[in-house]
Amino acid sequence: MPLQRRRLLWLRTKAQNREAMKTKLWLFTLLLILFHKPATAGVVSGMSADDLMEKCRYADADFKKLNSDQLTDVTACVSYITGVLDGYTVGVTTSGGERTMVCDLPEGVTVKHVALIVLHYARDNPADLHFPASIVTMKAVNKSFPCKGESR
Repeated sequence: MPLQRRRLLWLRTKAQNREAMKTKLWLFTLLLILFHKPATAGVVSGMSADDLMEKCRYADADFKKLNSDQLTDVTACVSYITGVLDGYTVGVTTSGGERTMVCDLPEGVTVKHVALIVLHYARDNPADLHFPASIVTMKAVNKSFPCKGESR
């Protein structure tokens, strides 16, 4: 086969491959758009406030009287809330930003207190239960302990 003919065949194949790749890229982009969940639909954990309230339902109970499953749920509740608050603190600290949602909690406030605050906020605001648990946690804490200069 002459060199010129091989080169022409090679260029045609390259053009066909390029067109096939463009088609695949468009298809991938379309599928990504169709099946992509917005970032606010499932912040990191994907846990909704409703799911967190299920875990926190025993937060106001005497922990010594809870069975193993109930204690596991309360531990998950408290751990999640602690993670949200710690994550917020780390984010603000590392970005050099200013705390606007949660400032320093008053002396003596425990994680159990914060869990109860979140639980009561969710009970008083059932319309927020579809939001990510982290958002509702931050809203509840901010409502109870606003930064200086903010009103409750």
